[in-house]
Amino acid sequence: MSDTTQYDEIIKDAIAKHFPALLTDLGADAWLYIKAQVWQESRFNPNAKSPCGAQGLMQLMPGEFEIANPFDPAENVNVGVAYLAEQYAHFPEIPDCTERLKFALASYNGGRGYVNAAEHLAKQRINFDWQQWVNTREYLKTCVCNGRTPDWKQMWGYVDVIFQHFSETSVEAV
Repeated sequence: MSDTTQYDEIIKDAIAKHFPALLTDLGADAWLYIKAQVWQESRFNPNAKSPCGAQGLMQLMPGEFEIANPFDPAENVNVGVAYLAEQYAHFPEIPDCTERLKFALASYNGGRGYVNAAEHLAKQRINFDWQQWVNTREYLKTCVCNGRTPDWKQMWGYVDVIFQHFSETSVEAV
């Protein structure tokens, strides 16, 4: 991961304000998951704009979030972290907090509806093992939400890359 540290305090402040459960559940260095997510979303470019119109450090879609200036790093990160915290809170049935974060990140990236549909299919077929992302994510391949199917490869990769970057960054921080 890049040596970029210019957004570290913004990330930590947003977590303290909107997502303290991240640190409570996963430890003091868990803020690095968000840093890895920012890297994955925008490579730390606050002016990033995706082909589909997502904007800023955490690639927020216009019209989906109340945000005055999506290119303002602090505002963008605050809204993005609050949204991820909301997704995380929607998975209380997943007792392992690391697994819950994986489901939340997939929801952030590809949409909660797809993750819900995959979760529903997994619950019907694999009992308690559905609470492991590696098992439930398989059902993204066949799930349908509002007549549409997800870009499951992209959702898988998104979660995997964030966790890989977190691992690399947390090792560097030691």
